[in-house]
Amino acid sequence: MNIESLLDQRHLAVISSGADSDLELVRDTVAHKAVVGGRCDLESLFCDLLAAARPEERPKTLDLIGHAAPGYSLLTLGSWVVDATNKVVSSYFRELAENKVLPRLGIHAVRLLGSLTADSMLGQATICALSDILDVEVYGTRNLLHAEHFIENGFDDRQDHLLANSSDLRREPPSSQPLLLGRRVMRALDLDALPATTLAAMRATAWPRRFASRLQAGMMLGMVRRDAGWAMPGLLAAPSCEVAIPADAPGRYHVVQVMLEGTFLRVERDASSQGDCYKVSDPRALLELVETLPQSVLS
Repeated sequence: MNIESLLDQRHLAVISSGADSDLELVRDTVAHKAVVGGRCDLESLFCDLLAAARPEERPKTLDLIGHAAPGYSLLTLGSWVVDATNKVVSSYFRELAENKVLPRLGIHAVRLLGSLTADSMLGQATICALSDILDVEVYGTRNLLHAEHFIENGFDDRQDHLLANSSDLRREPPSSQPLLLGRRVMRALDLDALPATTLAAMRATAWPRRFASRLQAGMMLGMVRRDAGWAMPGLLAAPSCEVAIPADAPGRYHVVQVMLEGTFLRVERDASSQGDCYKVSDPRALLELVETLPQSVLS
């Protein structure tokens, strides 16, 4: 990370850390970025930027890029959830305002770049509250964000129609948009065709992992439109959970992820697919079933 090059950009990209294929795609796409694991890293970054800042900094946006937490669509940076109803979070941004950190760095707007961060009431309230505290325009997103919405210089300006700003949100909620579902997947979902892995090889996740029997997996897949899949690599939305399903080989499992409140089931066939999402016909029933699954290996 080169501090001077960050200050020279029109969009100061700060991307969430984590061993996550979606975030890795975005990090690989954006050339000039800072990677943070939470509030402490962000605070350290601001200190470094202020130390290198010049009297007349180039006007820029501060782009905070990460997964949107399931349920509330709040942006997460590593382990830190940007929730203005949390007093610790709001106090942190108030401290930035009191020390005039943003104007000293030339930052005139903040953008919370995760999927649907302007979609929920709590997400909209956070956007407006941060704008009030920081005295700048704050933006959220009203659609899904994928890696394809980013270019070498950060968030692609041609995708600005996906954003909703705090000034508009104070007047009324953003108008709904059809979800951007990426490219159609021609292959039907076949559980046995998915890769199988051991428990030891599964990477640690920030979301729960549940375990299903083959019978329960069949019930889940019965709610999925197996021929209605879309490739959404780099989808900036955190799964509600992932489900490990026993494979034919002893001690190995297929892994699927429950996305967007049960709207999609996501699978990774190989390193190149990086997340194919299949439409769920009854999201509520799927979530109710998944909620009954244990969080330890079935005996």
